[in-house]
Amino acid sequence: MLFAMTGSFWNKFLQNISYHRAALFFGLVGALIVAAPFFVSVFSLGQEYKGMPFLYQDSELRYLSRIHEVYDGHVALGSPMVYEYKETPTPFAPMGEYLYVFLSKIFFLSLNSTIILGKFLFPLILFLLVYFWVYVLAKDIEIETPRLTAVTASSVVLLGYDFVDAGFVLDIFRNWESLFYLSLWTRLVNPITGAVLLFGFLLSLRNVIRAKPYAWLYAGAILGLMTGYIFSFSLALATVIVLIFLLILLRRYSLAKTTAGVIIIGGGINIFQFSDFIRSLFLPSGQELALRGGLFLTHEPILSKVLLVSAVVWFVAIVFPKLLKKDKSMDWQIKDSELIFCSLLISAFLVMNQQVVTGRTVWPQHFVQYTIPISIIALVVSCAYVLSSRFIFIWRFISVGIILMGFVFGLKSVDSYTARMDDFTDRQRYQESLNWFEANTQKDCVVFSVEKEYLLSDMIPAFTHCNTYHTSFTFIALPKERIIHNYFMWLRFNGLTVANSDNYFATNTGEYRRLLFDDWKELFTDMDDRWLTKISDREVIDLKYKKMSETLSEQYKNSLQGYFYKDLKKYRLDYVIWDSKRYPEWDSSKFPFLNEVYASFGVHIYKVK
Repeated sequence: MLFAMTGSFWNKFLQNISYHRAALFFGLVGALIVAAPFFVSVFSLGQEYKGMPFLYQDSELRYLSRIHEVYDGHVALGSPMVYEYKETPTPFAPMGEYLYVFLSKIFFLSLNSTIILGKFLFPLILFLLVYFWVYVLAKDIEIETPRLTAVTASSVVLLGYDFVDAGFVLDIFRNWESLFYLSLWTRLVNPITGAVLLFGFLLSLRNVIRAKPYAWLYAGAILGLMTGYIFSFSLALATVIVLIFLLILLRRYSLAKTTAGVIIIGGGINIFQFSDFIRSLFLPSGQELALRGGLFLTHEPILSKVLLVSAVVWFVAIVFPKLLKKDKSMDWQIKDSELIFCSLLISAFLVMNQQVVTGRTVWPQHFVQYTIPISIIALVVSCAYVLSSRFIFIWRFISVGIILMGFVFGLKSVDSYTARMDDFTDRQRYQESLNWFEANTQKDCVVFSVEKEYLLSDMIPAFTHCNTYHTSFTFIALPKERIIHNYFMWLRFNGLTVANSDNYFATNTGEYRRLLFDDWKELFTDMDDRWLTKISDREVIDLKYKKMSETLSEQYKNSLQGYFYKDLKKYRLDYVIWDSKRYPEWDSSKFPFLNEVYASFGVHIYKVK
């Protein structure tokens, strides 16, 4: 009996693989294309490669620091860069980081190998999840070519994400030779893990609507796991709420109750962090940290033109004709996945503009990481719905053209990694020194990076079990007085004197604004963003930092009166690292409390006495 059941399951599995073999093929090829720069760059170095991975997307070293922090046992991620403040409460559990550590453990891989595997594995999973979501959506609304439609949508999501930006497309043709492009879906942790969970959640939600046993339980579990990234989580949560509302309007009360169970399960998984979340939104003690972490207090709406156009096309092409048909026929009924997708589109507008009512939002521009794929799906499915029934040849021609365009661009962009090869080659020098920390220091040791940029200070917690003393990652945990202390110690190591103090602080406001900002309006005051400009008073911000320059200069002069070694040791410090090739003018002999313990490839490590 058992063998018969196993055989039946295996036969059905193989049949499904065969039926969807095109999706598997395009998914594998697409994932290989987006991951190719991370492998080809390594092979291009040959024997010069020392183990340093190709990480050049925004904040990847910081995400790796967070992964390494979890790997080292600090699962709360209260302070991933600095030794102190590890127990600082955080409003959201770092579920995405947990996922990488989980993969590392079950496959017995190093973290470096795991993150490179993730560059391929997660885009593949995303492609397949988008494919199956669009496939069931196309089947539900009776599109003639559900598999072709699904492959088209998933190919564009994976390889043509940036095609919605006309300026980007023009830049491709104008500056192809100097183009540096890495797929958004290969960036560490987010938005890729959020996207994988979001589309997995949509598929599980369809099973809830179809009254599959225990579907509300695993859908709720997925929702609970999404809290690590507020943008995907809020979109999923809003989708469930809107869906419940629509089910009530359709008088499907029993199903609405079952769907509400999804929220209960998702909330139950995060019950212990709920108080921290509320505090971060409404209480002054938490709101200060939340503002530094990206919270905006504003009622200004934001409009996504791409989302608006795609939503209008979806409702005009698919929903409105069915509403008109309802008047003529009693057998009309909105399909399960169609109802969920309508909820998703409505929710996308709500999460981007809920601040109009609540007065609070979190960097709404990051929502486009998910509204663009949603918009792509809406446009592709709408075109397929309109064309496939009457003009199937035209639709097949268009869809094949779209797929080819995405894959050709993907293949062409693989070579763009060469724009960073000089720096990537130089970074290999650091791997041996990072290995030295792993082999010769205690867990959670503290290292001060003497540099004029924040490269080694990001690498230390990313690739070792050590912490950094001074960091530009001041979004969480660090109190202002500690940030100022670190900054002054960094300036003293770099030799800023009393005579140069006033001029330095007056001409380098951007340097300490990136450390001491109160919110992201200050942090990104130089950014050319229409929405951000509307909600920011940049003259007030400039005046604030002009006054701050005078205050900091006086505080710095006073700090010079203290004994440097004593001030440094106010907080834990074990080692100092210096790159003599990037910063040759620094002189370690001026600091008698440093004892050199390592020197290779221009990198020097000193033990603090």
